Amino acid sequence: MVDLSTKYISNVECGFKTPKLNTFVAIANALQCDANQLLADVLDITTSQESGSISRKLQDLPVDEQRRLLRVLEVMIDER
Repeated sequence: MVDLSTKYISNVECGFKTPKLNTFVAIANALQCDANQLLADVLDITTSQESGSISRKLQDLPVDEQRRLLRVLEVMIDER
């Protein structure tokens, strides 16, 4: 999809090669994902970014499901 060899992609995945920015963007577009998804294992994503993402997903759920998940989360936090 991006006219790269499987060897090159493997080297990128294993951390042996770092793609140029335009190649990175082409890979992200081909995979239909954003840069954060591709870099999740190497970026220090802040907790606020992650909690914001969870909050947006939570808002899409029915209210009773939101309350249930919030109770579970509160129990998990309280028991740590």
